[in-house]
Amino acid sequence: MDYPYKTSFSAQIKPLVSEELDKYLAIASKQSAANFLPKGVDFNKRFDFLGFYGDAFTANKINLNDDGVGTEQAIQLAELYPFSLVDVNHTRSKCIGCVLSVTYTKFASNEILTLEEVKALKSPFTVVIGGIIWKLANPNIAELIEKSGDPNSELYGKIFLSWEIAFSKQNLIVLDKDKTNFEDGKIITDAKEIKELEGKLRANGGTGKFDDNQRIGRIAIGDVIPLGVGVVDSPAGHVRAIVPNIIEETAKASTGSIQNNEKIEKNISHSPKIVVNHNSNKSIMKIKSVSDITDETLKELKASAITDFIKEQVEDVSLKFAKDKEEKESAAKVAQEKHDALAKEHNQLKEQAQKIQAALDKIEKEVAERAKQEQFNNRMASLDNEYDLTKEDREIIANQIKDMSEESYTKYVKDFSVLAKEKNKAAKASALKAIEDAKSKEAKASTDDTKVLDDALDKAKKEVKADLPNTQKTSETLLEKYASAFTYDQFEIKL
Repeated sequence: MDYPYKTSFSAQIKPLVSEELDKYLAIASKQSAANFLPKGVDFNKRFDFLGFYGDAFTANKINLNDDGVGTEQAIQLAELYPFSLVDVNHTRSKCIGCVLSVTYTKFASNEILTLEEVKALKSPFTVVIGGIIWKLANPNIAELIEKSGDPNSELYGKIFLSWEIAFSKQNLIVLDKDKTNFEDGKIITDAKEIKELEGKLRANGGTGKFDDNQRIGRIAIGDVIPLGVGVVDSPAGHVRAIVPNIIEETAKASTGSIQNNEKIEKNISHSPKIVVNHNSNKSIMKIKSVSDITDETLKELKASAITDFIKEQVEDVSLKFAKDKEEKESAAKVAQEKHDALAKEHNQLKEQAQKIQAALDKIEKEVAERAKQEQFNNRMASLDNEYDLTKEDREIIANQIKDMSEESYTKYVKDFSVLAKEKNKAAKASALKAIEDAKSKEAKASTDDTKVLDDALDKAKKEVKADLPNTQKTSETLLEKYASAFTYDQFEIKL
């Protein structure tokens, strides 16, 4: 399963509740503690364990980082939390314990809810985890957590649980800027709309503002998995402080015996932001900055207090560096994912454009071929209409003109009209008409000549008959008659 999204409810320097409300959220009675601590562990005997419980997260509510989970995903996470690691400030290399139990409660209350009751909820509810801190491996941190459960300590109520998850999908939610409950907002599930708006999310480098009056957050959906629980000094979620199980031995030590007091003060002197003077008649002093180290304070401080202060500063810088590095890596990852998505989309568009271009090229080629064929057919038809062509003529002409340009074809037609003038239908028709006219004229001339001849013969006969005497004359021969009838003077000879 791919989990492209990740969220961590990291520290936010902002008080979540008033001092009065904080008192009721932070103080846990022994009776309520028994409901949330891991079952089957006798913490009075297991001095190597520090038992604790506290809010892991609140469902159906947006936290200060504008992230949240609904009922379905809250149940998924609750079922997966047992045996998850507990670290410091979400730093994996500082694993200090593990989660062993999970309980559901009403929001801002210790009233326990059953799984069936939770399934029907749309309003906020809290997932409470119980677990152990390994005291022998982490004595200083265990001491701090113990002090956070003591109302008389200045660390009281100042240590919280924060959580990280990975999830496969997300919805968005828009609420008024002073609202945090899912039921008060509009949940956006449309993938296209989510894509258009996700740039506004804080997780993606946005401002977290939908507009001037509304905020926008994301809701983890789909498959979710816990990535561990962190012990922090200010949470991003709406959670209560950790409530440690302070064993009786520690409780007695904090109220009485000088020997135990000295032992506890020694441990506290190695914890961040707390410096203890072993002289009980002198004030407890804290080093908050380098300017606090003066000649006067040096008289009151042990060397270990100064080294602890230096160590604290180094750790703070180290943690800040690690956090900045993680944020930059996360931003780089988001940027790379966006780049990869854009590159993929670009390649898809490029591929589609290439396919469209190939189709256009094919259509253009087909159109050009059809136009060329039509031009060829028109040229052949024109020549065929103008000239009497044989099959062999057509084959030769087709090979000559099939690839000719318009200019070359024009010159070819001009030359062809000279070479093939005998085959020109119009010329042949004109010649044939001239022949026919000549034959007609010649026939008429022949008819006229025959008439002249007949007229001459008739005239000759009449003259002969008129000249005949009553007496019989010597007969002329037929040759003599024609010779006398047709003299050269009677005819116009046409050459």
